[in-house]
Amino acid sequence: MGADEETYRAQQIERARITDFELFSENIPVFELFQAVQTQFRFVVGKRLLPTGLDYTGVMTHLKCFYEQDDIPDLMKDLQVIERSYLKVMQHG
Repeated sequence: MGADEETYRAQQIERARITDFELFSENIPVFELFQAVQTQFRFVVGKRLLPTGLDYTGVMTHLKCFYEQDDIPDLMKDLQVIERSYLKVMQHG
């Protein structure tokens, strides 16, 4: 069960105000990867537009073009952690 509309709108306004956050240096590569591939999210239309997950065909193409093969497995694991958290926030507010 999600938040009521008033609570949802208040949460969105609060999120929009966040402009700074701390990022550990070891997380910068996967954060940059997420920023680069976030256009690859698939969506479903219902009462509102909801992301369902990344299209990994596009993600893998990006990884193969811009990263070393040995780095890809760890980047994918870390990317999936971000993806799951992103989906949880976007789907449940």
